[in-house]
Amino acid sequence: MSVRQHLLHCRRQIHSGSIETALSLKQHPDAKDTFMSRRIPRIFRCLGIAAALLFLYTGPLHAGVGIGVLDFELKDITSNPNTPDETARAATLKPELERALQQCRYDIVPITAEQQTGAAKGAGYLYDHPDEAAVLGETIGARFIVVGRVSKPSFLFVHFLARLVDVKTQKIVGDFVVELKGKHIELTGKGIQRLAQQVDEGIRRYLGLQ
Repeated sequence: MSVRQHLLHCRRQIHSGSIETALSLKQHPDAKDTFMSRRIPRIFRCLGIAAALLFLYTGPLHAGVGIGVLDFELKDITSNPNTPDETARAATLKPELERALQQCRYDIVPITAEQQTGAAKGAGYLYDHPDEAAVLGETIGARFIVVGRVSKPSFLFVHFLARLVDVKTQKIVGDFVVELKGKHIELTGKGIQRLAQQVDEGIRRYLGLQ
Protein backbone atom coordinates (compact mmCIF):
# COMPACT_ATOMS: atom_id res chain seq x y z
CA MET A 1 0.00 0.00 0.00
CA SER A 2 1.39 3.39 -1.01
CA VAL A 3 1.82 6.34 1.32
CA ARG A 4 -1.19 8.09 -0.20
CA GLN A 5 -3.32 4.95 0.20
CA HIS A 6 -2.28 4.67 3.85
CA LEU A 7 -3.25 8.27 4.49
CA LEU A 8 -6.61 7.88 2.75
CA HIS A 9 -7.27 4.72 4.75
CA CYS A 10 -6.53 6.52 8.00
CA ARG A 11 -8.74 9.41 6.97
CA ARG A 12 -11.63 7.03 6.29
CA GLN A 13 -11.03 5.31 9.62
CA ILE A 14 -11.12 8.61 11.49
CA HIS A 15 -14.16 9.82 9.56
CA SER A 16 -16.14 6.60 10.07
CA GLY A 17 -15.14 6.51 13.71
CA SER A 18 -16.37 10.06 14.23
CA ILE A 19 -19.75 9.30 12.63
CA GLU A 20 -20.19 6.11 14.65
CA THR A 21 -19.26 7.94 17.81
CA ALA A 22 -21.73 10.76 17.19
CA LEU A 23 -24.57 8.30 16.60
CA SER A 24 -23.60 6.24 19.61
CA LEU A 25 -23.54 9.23 21.96
CA LYS A 26 -26.83 10.50 20.61
CA GLN A 27 -28.55 7.16 21.13
CA HIS A 28 -26.76 6.24 24.36
CA PRO A 29 -25.70 9.32 26.35
CA ASP A 30 -24.06 7.08 28.94
CA ALA A 31 -21.65 5.63 26.38
CA LYS A 32 -19.02 8.32 26.99
CA ASP A 33 -16.71 5.92 28.84
CA THR A 34 -16.88 3.44 25.97
CA PHE A 35 -16.01 6.20 23.53
CA MET A 36 -13.00 7.23 25.61
CA SER A 37 -11.71 3.68 25.89
CA ARG A 38 -12.23 2.57 22.29
CA ARG A 39 -12.65 5.36 19.75
CA ILE A 40 -10.00 7.81 20.90
CA PRO A 41 -7.17 5.22 20.92
CA ARG A 42 -8.25 4.09 17.47
CA ILE A 43 -8.21 7.65 16.10
CA PHE A 44 -4.87 8.49 17.68
CA ARG A 45 -3.44 5.23 16.38
CA CYS A 46 -4.37 6.26 12.83
CA LEU A 47 -2.97 9.74 13.36
CA GLY A 48 0.26 8.24 14.64
CA ILE A 49 0.59 5.99 11.58
CA ALA A 50 -0.08 8.93 9.26
CA ALA A 51 2.51 11.09 11.02
CA ALA A 52 5.09 8.31 10.84
CA LEU A 53 4.48 7.80 7.12
CA LEU A 54 4.85 11.50 6.41
CA PHE A 55 8.07 11.57 8.42
CA LEU A 56 9.53 8.59 6.59
CA TYR A 57 8.47 9.71 3.12
CA THR A 58 11.21 12.20 2.38
CA GLY A 59 11.71 11.54 -1.33
CA PRO A 60 10.98 14.41 -3.73
CA LEU A 61 8.01 14.20 -6.09
CA HIS A 62 10.31 14.18 -9.12
CA ALA A 63 12.26 11.13 -7.92
CA GLY A 64 12.60 8.60 -10.73
CA VAL A 65 12.58 11.13 -13.59
CA GLY A 66 15.14 9.99 -16.15
CA ILE A 67 17.72 12.46 -17.45
CA GLY A 68 20.37 11.95 -20.09
CA VAL A 69 23.46 14.18 -20.01
CA LEU A 70 25.57 14.72 -23.10
CA ASP A 71 29.29 15.42 -23.13
CA PHE A 72 30.02 19.14 -22.84
CA GLU A 73 31.40 20.57 -26.08
CA LEU A 74 34.17 23.11 -25.75
CA LYS A 75 33.69 26.34 -27.69
CA ASP A 76 36.93 28.22 -27.14
CA ILE A 77 37.29 31.41 -29.18
CA THR A 78 40.37 32.80 -27.42
CA SER A 79 43.66 33.38 -29.22
CA ASN A 80 44.98 30.09 -27.79
CA PRO A 81 41.97 27.78 -28.08
CA ASN A 82 41.39 24.22 -26.89
CA THR A 83 44.40 23.86 -24.61
CA PRO A 84 44.92 20.43 -23.02
CA ASP A 85 43.88 21.78 -19.62
CA GLU A 86 40.64 23.28 -20.93
CA THR A 87 39.85 20.17 -22.96
CA ALA A 88 40.43 17.99 -19.90
CA ARG A 89 38.20 20.17 -17.75
CA ALA A 90 35.38 20.01 -20.29
CA ALA A 91 35.62 16.21 -20.27
CA THR A 92 34.97 16.10 -16.52
CA LEU A 93 31.74 18.10 -16.61
CA LYS A 94 29.35 15.38 -17.81
CA PRO A 95 30.14 12.88 -15.00
CA GLU A 96 30.20 15.67 -12.43
CA LEU A 97 26.79 16.94 -13.52
CA GLU A 98 25.43 13.40 -13.52
CA ARG A 99 26.57 12.90 -9.93
CA ALA A 100 25.09 16.24 -8.89
CA LEU A 101 21.73 15.40 -10.47
CA GLN A 102 21.75 11.98 -8.83
CA GLN A 103 22.05 13.75 -5.50
CA CYS A 104 18.86 15.59 -6.48
CA ARG A 105 17.22 12.15 -6.81
CA TYR A 106 17.04 11.98 -10.60
CA ASP A 107 17.69 8.77 -12.54
CA ILE A 108 20.66 9.18 -14.87
CA VAL A 109 20.12 7.44 -18.21
CA PRO A 110 23.50 6.52 -19.74
CA ILE A 111 24.53 7.93 -23.10
CA THR A 112 27.66 6.62 -24.79
CA ALA A 113 30.07 8.77 -26.77
CA GLU A 114 29.22 6.68 -29.83
CA GLN A 115 25.50 7.42 -29.45
CA GLN A 116 26.18 11.14 -29.12
CA THR A 117 28.56 11.17 -32.09
CA GLY A 118 26.07 9.24 -34.21
CA ALA A 119 23.28 11.72 -33.48
CA ALA A 120 25.42 14.81 -34.04
CA LYS A 121 26.21 16.09 -37.51
CA GLY A 122 28.98 18.39 -36.46
CA ALA A 123 30.18 20.52 -33.58
CA GLY A 124 27.33 22.23 -31.74
CA TYR A 125 24.67 20.44 -33.80
CA LEU A 126 22.70 18.94 -30.91
CA TYR A 127 22.90 22.18 -28.94
CA ASP A 128 21.45 24.10 -31.89
CA HIS A 129 18.89 21.40 -32.75
CA PRO A 130 16.96 20.45 -29.59
CA ASP A 131 14.57 18.32 -31.65
CA GLU A 132 17.45 16.05 -32.68
CA ALA A 133 18.70 15.94 -29.09
CA ALA A 134 15.18 14.88 -28.07
CA VAL A 135 15.25 12.05 -30.61
CA LEU A 136 18.46 10.81 -29.01
CA GLY A 137 16.84 11.13 -25.58
CA GLU A 138 13.87 9.07 -26.74
CA THR A 139 16.23 6.40 -28.05
CA ILE A 140 17.81 5.93 -24.63
CA GLY A 141 14.49 6.19 -22.75
CA ALA A 142 15.07 9.52 -20.97
CA ARG A 143 12.39 12.05 -19.99
CA PHE A 144 14.76 15.00 -20.34
CA ILE A 145 18.13 15.47 -21.99
CA VAL A 146 20.81 18.01 -21.08
CA VAL A 147 22.98 19.36 -23.88
CA GLY A 148 26.09 20.96 -22.41
CA ARG A 149 28.58 23.47 -23.73
CA VAL A 150 31.69 25.17 -22.36
CA SER A 151 31.95 28.67 -23.79
CA LYS A 152 35.29 30.42 -23.35
CA PRO A 153 35.21 33.89 -24.89
CA SER A 154 38.11 35.17 -22.77
CA PHE A 155 41.08 34.03 -20.72
CA LEU A 156 39.47 35.69 -17.71
CA PHE A 157 36.27 33.65 -17.44
CA VAL A 158 34.35 30.68 -18.81
CA HIS A 159 30.66 29.82 -19.09
CA PHE A 160 29.12 26.42 -18.37
CA LEU A 161 25.92 26.15 -20.42
CA ALA A 162 23.19 23.55 -20.03
CA ARG A 163 20.24 23.36 -22.41
CA LEU A 164 17.42 21.26 -20.96
CA VAL A 165 15.15 19.61 -23.54
CA ASP A 166 11.82 17.84 -23.00
CA VAL A 167 12.12 14.59 -24.91
CA LYS A 168 8.33 14.26 -25.32
CA THR A 169 7.69 17.70 -26.81
CA GLN A 170 11.17 18.22 -28.31
CA LYS A 171 11.06 21.74 -26.87
CA ILE A 172 13.62 23.62 -24.79
CA VAL A 173 12.61 23.70 -21.13
CA GLY A 174 15.34 26.14 -20.16
CA ASP A 175 18.82 27.44 -20.84
CA PHE A 176 21.03 27.63 -17.78
CA VAL A 177 24.43 29.25 -17.40
CA VAL A 178 27.11 29.55 -14.75
CA GLU A 179 30.06 31.92 -15.09
CA LEU A 180 33.41 30.97 -13.57
CA LYS A 181 36.51 33.08 -13.19
CA GLY A 182 39.65 31.00 -12.73
CA LYS A 183 40.71 27.42 -13.38
CA HIS A 184 40.78 25.95 -9.89
CA ILE A 185 39.22 22.51 -9.54
CA GLU A 186 37.16 23.72 -6.58
CA LEU A 187 35.58 26.40 -8.77
CA THR A 188 34.66 23.83 -11.41
CA GLY A 189 32.93 21.64 -8.83
CA LYS A 190 31.01 24.55 -7.35
CA GLY A 191 30.01 25.69 -10.83
CA ILE A 192 28.59 22.26 -11.67
CA GLN A 193 26.68 22.19 -8.38
CA ARG A 194 25.09 25.54 -9.22
CA LEU A 195 24.29 24.31 -12.72
CA ALA A 196 22.64 21.16 -11.34
CA GLN A 197 20.60 23.31 -8.97
CA GLN A 198 19.39 25.43 -11.88
CA VAL A 199 18.44 22.33 -13.88
CA ASP A 200 16.62 20.87 -10.87
CA GLU A 201 14.67 24.09 -10.27
CA GLY A 202 13.83 24.32 -13.97
CA ILE A 203 12.43 20.78 -14.06
CA ARG A 204 10.39 21.30 -10.89
CA ARG A 205 8.89 24.51 -12.27
CA TYR A 206 8.19 22.82 -15.59
CA LEU A 207 6.46 19.85 -13.95
CA GLY A 208 4.56 22.10 -11.55
CA LEU A 209 6.25 20.69 -8.45
CA GLN A 210 7.04 24.05 -6.83
